[in-house]
Amino acid sequence: MDTRELQRHYDQAVEEAAPSAVGRRMQRAYGVSNSAKIVPGGLFAFNMNFQSWKGDRDQLVVNCLLSFPPEDQVYFSIVVSDMATFTARLEEMRAAAIAPKGTTSGEEDGPASTPAPLPYAAQNNNVRGYIGRDGKLYLRNSGFWDSMPDDLATVSKPVAIDRVLFGIYPPAASARRSMLARQFVGYLGTLLGAEKVREVRPS
Repeated sequence: MDTRELQRHYDQAVEEAAPSAVGRRMQRAYGVSNSAKIVPGGLFAFNMNFQSWKGDRDQLVVNCLLSFPPEDQVYFSIVVSDMATFTARLEEMRAAAIAPKGTTSGEEDGPASTPAPLPYAAQNNNVRGYIGRDGKLYLRNSGFWDSMPDDLATVSKPVAIDRVLFGIYPPAASARRSMLARQFVGYLGTLLGAEKVREVRPS
């Protein structure tokens, strides 16, 4: 099975396994430039274009990919129904970029020892999504975190995650025993709680 066919089968399995939602939007983050990466204190999950987001959806599912050379891959999907917070965060970031200097940046004010406010862009065409150590989704539309902030309370409007679905490929027994792939799945469980992490198997 080639890569495109594999991804199509995984997408289909996720559509069947994710909780039903009338206004679901599914996004794919499989490209090299937006593939996932483990960072200290969390996980960089995706870099997506949400410029056209209208806030009229009931659920967002972002399908992501993390590769383990030479051939093992873990596909995983972040399922979110907290659309009010997600939409508010997108608008907050955009507004912060165009606000006059000296007005709020969208981040919590804190003592001088806290990190500087995040930079923001006026468009949401490159939104980075991170899963923090508290199992929530953190968004920024400019710059990256090499590691998650020590104090997550300094980042505004974290988004609740319903669950994370995953599939390991190739589906041979040897791959299923892949140490790195299984350790990553365990890491997801550490971030979110094992009860929120579920395996899906394409038909």
